[in-house]
Amino acid sequence: MSESVSKAKKSSSAKRDVALKSTSIRLKHAENVQLLANCNHFLIFILSIVFAVAFYYFYENYFRNPFLISVPSSLPLALNRSAVANDFEMYWGSYRANLFIGIGGRNPTAPLFGAMWYMQPSEGEIIVPLIRHWCDQNIGVGQYGWLEHDSRLYGIQQITDYPLSIETTMIKRPLKDHPGDWTLRVQAQLLDSPSVHRAYSFILYLLLPTDGQLYAKKLSNESSVGLIEGKTKGLGDFRMIISKPKSLLKASQIQLAVTDIAHLKEIVLKNTVIFKDASSPNNVIFGIHEIEKSVGNGTNFAAVQLTFNSETTFDIIFESIKDINNRERLTSSVFDKRRKELHEKFEEKFESIFKLKEKQYADVLISAGKHCLSNMLGSISYFHGYSIVQSQFNTHPILYGPHTLFSSIPSRSFFPRGFLWDEGFHQLLIHRWNQKLSFEIIAGWLDLMNTEGWIPREVILGPEAEEKVPAEFLTQRNSYANPPMFFYLIKSTLKNNKLSTDSKEILSRMYPRLRLWYNWLNKSQSGVQPGTYRWRGRNATTDLELNPKTLPSGLDDYPRASHPSDEEYHVDLFSWMALSADVMYELANLFNDKVWAPRFEADAKFLNDPSLLDRLHWSEKTKRYCDYGLHTKHAVLKRMTISEEQSQHSTTSRSVMKRVVKGTPQLRLVSDVFGYVNLFPMFLRLIPANSPKLGYLLEQMADSELLWTPYGLRSLSKKSTCYNQRNTEHDPPYWRGSIWINMNYLAVASLYHYSNVDGPYREIAYKLYSDLRNALVSNVVKEYLRTGFFWEHYNDETGHGEGSHPFTGWTSLTLLMMSELFE
Repeated sequence: MSESVSKAKKSSSAKRDVALKSTSIRLKHAENVQLLANCNHFLIFILSIVFAVAFYYFYENYFRNPFLISVPSSLPLALNRSAVANDFEMYWGSYRANLFIGIGGRNPTAPLFGAMWYMQPSEGEIIVPLIRHWCDQNIGVGQYGWLEHDSRLYGIQQITDYPLSIETTMIKRPLKDHPGDWTLRVQAQLLDSPSVHRAYSFILYLLLPTDGQLYAKKLSNESSVGLIEGKTKGLGDFRMIISKPKSLLKASQIQLAVTDIAHLKEIVLKNTVIFKDASSPNNVIFGIHEIEKSVGNGTNFAAVQLTFNSETTFDIIFESIKDINNRERLTSSVFDKRRKELHEKFEEKFESIFKLKEKQYADVLISAGKHCLSNMLGSISYFHGYSIVQSQFNTHPILYGPHTLFSSIPSRSFFPRGFLWDEGFHQLLIHRWNQKLSFEIIAGWLDLMNTEGWIPREVILGPEAEEKVPAEFLTQRNSYANPPMFFYLIKSTLKNNKLSTDSKEILSRMYPRLRLWYNWLNKSQSGVQPGTYRWRGRNATTDLELNPKTLPSGLDDYPRASHPSDEEYHVDLFSWMALSADVMYELANLFNDKVWAPRFEADAKFLNDPSLLDRLHWSEKTKRYCDYGLHTKHAVLKRMTISEEQSQHSTTSRSVMKRVVKGTPQLRLVSDVFGYVNLFPMFLRLIPANSPKLGYLLEQMADSELLWTPYGLRSLSKKSTCYNQRNTEHDPPYWRGSIWINMNYLAVASLYHYSNVDGPYREIAYKLYSDLRNALVSNVVKEYLRTGFFWEHYNDETGHGEGSHPFTGWTSLTLLMMSELFE
């Protein structure tokens, strides 16, 4: 029995073991199922994260970021467009400054007026006419420019194109509720002996850039010789009448449908035919082929050609048909009377601001001063179109716009477009003449800002502007900055409490965009170390440049660290940011911005602390402020022959200039370079007046072996290895020795400042101020009298003008130096 009990117990135990084992298996299975479920959940979670990251990356890099560059800022516009649209005095103007003779409207639909001219063939000749239309420094036209220009109603221009001398006088007559009328008087005379038979022609045209229609009509009454009628939605009906001139040989007209407005000269030439000269049987006259009937609704170009054989005078009268019977025509005695009034007002205002007669300047210097102002004002232009832009997220450039820009230009012949940092210098002079106009121009620039806070450094709008720019410079990149020169002007204005009511209102509208711009600069141009800043855009991989250019800095080929790297930082950009932070703090207080004022105050205190500037940029060895980066001075351009494989069986050789580096670059201060960049802490007045470092800079600046010349400060020391050296085989030295007036203006203005504050270097600063100012004014005016032009830059050995001309952008700051208007 015990055996049976034992068996029963064993059987029961075995059953329990089987049950427990079965339960254990079920539990383990349940655990495995739960583990698998957990793993699945975790896997789904991980995959969700990966998918979200991938989607975000895909969205950011292929949908959002590629188009971010072309999204305009959503901030309120800085420019009051409604007020501008109703400022009829400023509607018409010499806003086609790229033309020798041109008038446009401050509206993309406004009719465009232009004049062309050329000399007819001499007796027995038949040659293609050399038509003058766009300003060009390489076609043999002599001196040209505005003698007087008031920016609003009036201007006189003189052009010498031997053997022809031309004077144009523009007068505007706005109506109370309409842009109204304008008249351009043209006076031409031959400089040759009267016994020499020469004929010449003017082609006077209107062009509609958008919708509308034009008709050209031949007139033969006592007072008029040509008529163009038209209509646009913005202006309504209008007409352009050409008064009947003396010595007229022939008149003809044409009307066409034109789409390529950048090649009007070529279109005119294509429609030119040969006529017999009735006054001289052996001569022929070139003239546009007459088309008397309309060519259809697309007619947007109409022109009248007038040919003369001696001196002449005629008026081109543009009239709005609105209330035309209630006013006298702006011609003859009405024109003469108004011209006299406006001339007297110009003279009075010019002297009241610049006081050159009071300072007892000679007449020839006063005339040069008027040329400075008038050509700055006469170069204000109106542009409309799209910018071509690209970011790192775009495989190809895209369009940004449409935009309008109302801006002065540096050079009518060579740079007829907007330049961001140039415009800051231009406004120093325009601001003295018309503060409201100046702030309107700056506001227009700020309205170009995209959602990031970036402003293109070159603004090239419309086919005429694009035609003058090499293809490689058309595309603007949103990683590239430009010196924020507008802050320099605003600081000067705030310092002297010279804000008019209108200007304060405009500045309040500008403030949010200035804030966004500053924040973009502060973020996008920051260096690796706190408080450092680096210009983007240098080429770190090229071996074709002696010292890779820094175009965004404005000082294109000025030598920096020889080997571009992320570790470098630039003293001029640091100085600009210190100035900008200070201005933003002042503006935040002015407009009671309690949110941003503490941030700007902290930035201003941090960046304007002299110890930070000294720690980052001061070279105790050379006693100057310097850039920092990967650098060696042992680099040269050398010509070498390279072989290129054309096919499997042939190679060709060509000769190129390449950079050869003999030393090992090291991270250090770029202390072997001395020039404009090293002076920026002084230019922008970051150095305390009692600092010995100011004394060292003044001493080096006055050294003729370094920067000082009898004509102004050269851009780069004669002892620098890059002095007057080409940067590439095709790029001659630019900012490597030449004298630039904008930088010299900053030097003179800073010396004026340090000569008027207490400090041990006050007397030294005053002497340098006086000597430098005299040297600059004397040389610029001397070259103007010698050549008839202001120049882009000046030779540091001879003082002769060089580069593009006429260059009436920042070289016109000579007038402010003459009048000692710095603050």
